[in-house]
Amino acid sequence: MTLLEFITTLLLAVCTYATAPEDIQHNLYEQVKPAMLIRMAAIEYSSWMIATAAHEYGHAALAEKLTGAPAHIHLGTPCADTTRSPWLQCGKFQLDGFNPKAGYTHYSTINEAALRTNMQQYVASNINLDKKSTKNIQELLNSDVFAALAHQARLTQDERHKILLIGGLCGTVARIAMRTLTEGSIRPDYIMVHELFNSLLPLSPGSDAYIIWQERFQLTTQELDIILHITTLLDMSACVYFTITDTRNAPHAPLHTKAMLGLINYFLSGYARFYAGSSQASTVQA
Repeated sequence: MTLLEFITTLLLAVCTYATAPEDIQHNLYEQVKPAMLIRMAAIEYSSWMIATAAHEYGHAALAEKLTGAPAHIHLGTPCADTTRSPWLQCGKFQLDGFNPKAGYTHYSTINEAALRTNMQQYVASNINLDKKSTKNIQELLNSDVFAALAHQARLTQDERHKILLIGGLCGTVARIAMRTLTEGSIRPDYIMVHELFNSLLPLSPGSDAYIIWQERFQLTTQELDIILHITTLLDMSACVYFTITDTRNAPHAPLHTKAMLGLINYFLSGYARFYAGSSQASTVQA
């Protein structure tokens, strides 16, 4: 969250409290209790972390299937920091930080089976049978030749886009499963919609859909910047909408108060990037 976003959040909070009816102000004051705040924070944190883990696992699982090479999932940070050891490691999951909405998947973009086939075919067609030896093969497969063969074995654009697309879908499915198990309901919420948006709409530079739109539609950075303003407002509107629907149990709260609470919730989530110059990349990096 940038300084501008933080200041805006404080102003929204003040405006919400100041313009709310007296009974709403009293209720808000009464609800600010340590035990309740800790419980709500724990639920929010774990919900986002599980959705992010499922999101990244979707990338990793499909990448491993298409390439035959292992993929590594990093949670808690939006980018790699090779100078630090992970806080926790379990299988292919690595906890590098504690941001529940940040993660990326490191995977190969080379089809290992296709690369082996290319190497075998190249050696078979170029080897000197009179000088068949390990040294002869090594000379044939010099760095330039290997780079060319690896380039031929790269995943296609469609395959790479499928890897990017499936992340948000897995995050959405994971959130639906969580709500079904814990609440017995699949009523949509902001986490579901945001994960779906992340697969289909460019929400930030470097995000899954941003890369897909940039490559598939050949869009310039300036064109994508315009689209980012629109998609960010859609994402914010979704957050406000679900905040309003979640406060239906407070019938005395006026609509503008609920809308203000939604805006605060959105800004606190760290996704308010419009006009603030924030360009933090999220999710996957190949």
